[in-house]
Amino acid sequence: MMEHEGKAKESYIECAVYQGELWSVNELLDEKGKYKRDLQLEMRKASQKNGLFCPECGSLLVLCAGEIIKPYLRHHQKEQCEGRFRDFRAITHTKAILCENARRSFPEAKVVIGQKEHKYPFDFIIDTPDRQYGIKYLRSPIKLAEWDERHAYYQELGIRDIWILDYAAFHTETTAAFEYNIAKVKGLCIVVNAQQENVILKKAYRSPVTDSDETFTAVYPLKELLFHEQADIWRTYGDEYNKLMDRLGRIAEIRREQIEKEQKEKELKAQVLAKKLQAKQEEAERLKEEQLAEQQLTKQQMEQQKEQQIEQVRLYEQEMSEKRARGYQQQREAQSGEVMRNPFRKARSDKEFEMTALQETWILPGLQIAQNKPDSYYKVMCPKAGENRKKYLQNINRKLASDLPDRQKEKIVERALLELQDSRIYTWYNYKKG
Repeated sequence: MMEHEGKAKESYIECAVYQGELWSVNELLDEKGKYKRDLQLEMRKASQKNGLFCPECGSLLVLCAGEIIKPYLRHHQKEQCEGRFRDFRAITHTKAILCENARRSFPEAKVVIGQKEHKYPFDFIIDTPDRQYGIKYLRSPIKLAEWDERHAYYQELGIRDIWILDYAAFHTETTAAFEYNIAKVKGLCIVVNAQQENVILKKAYRSPVTDSDETFTAVYPLKELLFHEQADIWRTYGDEYNKLMDRLGRIAEIRREQIEKEQKEKELKAQVLAKKLQAKQEEAERLKEEQLAEQQLTKQQMEQQKEQQIEQVRLYEQEMSEKRARGYQQQREAQSGEVMRNPFRKARSDKEFEMTALQETWILPGLQIAQNKPDSYYKVMCPKAGENRKKYLQNINRKLASDLPDRQKEKIVERALLELQDSRIYTWYNYKKG
């Protein structure tokens, strides 16, 4: 069995460009490892006629196809090729797969190999009726400024450039910025692992959840890599990426709704707490004033006041008893300005409102004006203020009649009762429907 015994330092070359196509020396052998004699003769003549070229540097190659060692290709001794002393076999094998992928992606197009006419040559040119696509298999890092210059150069020529990075040269922290730059400009970074024959796709995106730059990564067999008109990759990759974006979008929407809900609850709690604190402060001030007043009163005045209070209680109880006898509860307005919530009955005055959604009738505190305002102020502003307060209650009643959760309805009622405690004419005169 033939074995390859090439020079220890120089890399074994497996492929050459022959008549515009990538050709492998393995095609010379049949399944048993024997030469196909007619093809061996044809390729020897092609080598002697300078018809075999290096896919890396474009220089002439010599076919070595003897009977002792396995056939291979080599440079002339004076040729300087950057891939000559690297893993050239893996490089040319990967190029052969990429070339075949390009042909499968564009079956009607012409694929040109080893094109050298441009300032920055490609490994392959895909020539379609609409435009040209250039594939560059980059196997060593270049500076970001140089890549930007090349990309701008291809854009001026109207060529859509497709960059494929070699994993052996681009898998360290020092090259991460280079990969991210390509992913950001092109929308996608393609990395090929020649040893494992797979392709790593990296796409930069802005996460709607963390609001930061992230990278989507997917790994596929190299032979499944396909290109299309947007120089993007394979529909399966797109499906997985779209599913990821949909999932992140749903998570972001749920978080946004939770934050808004929590914020509204905090605001409502803060308003309720502020009302309670204000009521406590007012109550404390009132008690303090009463204590001072009581201290200033004489014993006789205190007794008179006590008798008056007893009489007021008696009269009040008498009045309530009379009203109960007539079949309805005494309508009254609490000095604190609170709303009276009674079982449903038809409204009998402009201070009563039928809350049909709750099967209740609310008795409202009377509208009040500041002590330093004239009576004309009350006569002018009171009708509009009363009408605005009635519209507000109508709006609340409609909300409570709608299909809302019970907890939300309770919050609407709590908020309405707090708002109605403010019985100032000025407030309701300037009220605008929210």
